[in-house]
Amino acid sequence: MEVFALDTEAYPNWKYRNSTASAANQWNPENKTLEYIGGASAPFEYGIAAITRDAQNVDIFVTGSDLGLYHKSHSTDLEWIPSQGLWERHGGNCSSAPSVASWSPQRLDVFVIGEAPTSQLFQMTWDDSRWGGWVGHPAASMSTHAPAVVSWGPGRLDVFALGANDHALYYRYYDGKQWYPDDSLTNLGGFGTSRPVAISLQQGRIDVFMRGGDADIWHKAYSNSTWFDWTPISGRKDIQTEPAIVSCVDGVIDVFAWDTSNSLLHKRLNISTGAWTPDKDFDKLRDGLAGPPSAVSDGSGSLHVFAYMQAGDLGHLRWNESSKTWSPGTGVDSLGVGNWS
Repeated sequence: MEVFALDTEAYPNWKYRNSTASAANQWNPENKTLEYIGGASAPFEYGIAAITRDAQNVDIFVTGSDLGLYHKSHSTDLEWIPSQGLWERHGGNCSSAPSVASWSPQRLDVFVIGEAPTSQLFQMTWDDSRWGGWVGHPAASMSTHAPAVVSWGPGRLDVFALGANDHALYYRYYDGKQWYPDDSLTNLGGFGTSRPVAISLQQGRIDVFMRGGDADIWHKAYSNSTWFDWTPISGRKDIQTEPAIVSCVDGVIDVFAWDTSNSLLHKRLNISTGAWTPDKDFDKLRDGLAGPPSAVSDGSGSLHVFAYMQAGDLGHLRWNESSKTWSPGTGVDSLGVGNWS
C-alpha cells in the first residue's frame, strides 16, 4: 500500500507499507517522514492521481507547475521509472489535476480539464505500451475541479465533470468502440461545489457523489441502464469538500467526509438494498482534521483512511471488517510530520 501527499510547496512525497514486515517496521521511510519523489505540482486540489493496473505496477500522474501532465511508475522492485527524481512529460496545458482509470494491465486512460477559456475535457491513453496524443471531448466549458472516471470492465469507461457555468454534472461513456453521446455530454443535473467522485462495484452499476451548494453530500446511482435521482446523504452536517469513497466488502460502499467542525465522518451504503448505515447521519470517527480524507482498501475486509491533521501530521486509521474495529483505538497513527496541503 502506498500513500502520496503534496507538501505546502506542492512537492510530491511518498510512503509505502509492507504488510509482511514486523508491525514496527511496516512503513517506509520508518521514521515519521515521507520521501520526496521529484518535481513540483501545480497547486490544484488532489494533485496526485495514483492507480494500480495489476498486482505489480503502480502509476502516478500530476499536473506539473508548468501545467503539463507528468507521469512515473514502478513495479514490484519499487524502482521509479524514469527515476525517483524525474518524471515523463506528456504535454498539455491543464487547468485541473488529472484522474486515471485502468481496465487492464496494458491500458491507462487519463483525463484533465484543459486551459481556459474553453476548459474542455481532454483524454490521453496508454494502450499496449504506447501513449497516444491528447483527444478533446465535445466542447463544453468545464469547471477546474478534476473530472472523475471509472471502468466496470474491459472496454468500458464512464467519465464525469462539472459544468463551469451551471455547476451541473456532465457525463459521457465509452463502450469499447465509440463514445456516447456522439457529439455532446449528457447533463445529469445537480449543483456541485466539489469535484465528483465515482465508484463502480459491478458491471452496470455506478455510484457518484459530490458536495452540493447546500454543503450536503449528494449521491446519484446508475443501475440497470437507469440513472436515479440525486439524494442528499449528510443529514444536518455541513461538509467541506467531496467525500472519499471505497469498498472493502462486496456490494458495500464506505463514505468518509470532513465536516465544518473538522471531524472525520463515516457511513455505509448497501447497494443491493439501498440502505445507509447510519440511516440519516454519519458516525464520527475522529476530531482534528485539517484536510479531506482519502481512503483505500488493501484486501477483502480491510480499509485504510488518511487525512491531514491539525497537529501538522498525516494521520492514518485502519478498519478490520472481521472484528468491526478501528485501529488505533483512539487518535490516529502519525505517518509523517510536516507542512501538508
